[in-house]
Amino acid sequence: MSERKRSLQDLYIIAIDSPEVDYLQIQYSPFSIGYTRQAKVQSIPIVGRNTDLHQFTGGATSLSLTLDFYANDNLRRSAKQSIKWLQSMQHSHNNAPPSRLKINFGELFQDEIWILQNMQAKYSVFEAGFSWMPRYAVASLTLVRDDENNIYSSQIR
Repeated sequence: MSERKRSLQDLYIIAIDSPEVDYLQIQYSPFSIGYTRQAKVQSIPIVGRNTDLHQFTGGATSLSLTLDFYANDNLRRSAKQSIKWLQSMQHSHNNAPPSRLKINFGELFQDEIWILQNMQAKYSVFEAGFSWMPRYAVASLTLVRDDENNIYSSQIR
């Protein structure tokens, strides 16, 4: 087995709050991953001052990526099942919030915990002989970082 195929088998999204081991294997390495940090700054107008003062009030880190899924089963159900797994990560379970996620992508995100904030799915390649189940599915994801402790600038470097 080539080194590329072996490394792709190690890519997963893992639901860490699930009562049992629950994960989705990423079939293909994403072409790119967007990593965004947004500082939240509140403008404070001061009477008689030409410019507002600004107060830092926090921030958020988000991750955006697109995952491709290919139905590799005879009934063509696996692409849809992958999308359904992702959709389930945005819903509560027995009054508990949606599961937090870990992304097993080598060392890139090994210490970060995420919440799936937004997901858009597209299905393609339908055939009547397979009950119109899609051969391909594409999921565009936006995840937000969920830190239990405050992170300081000195810890980022």
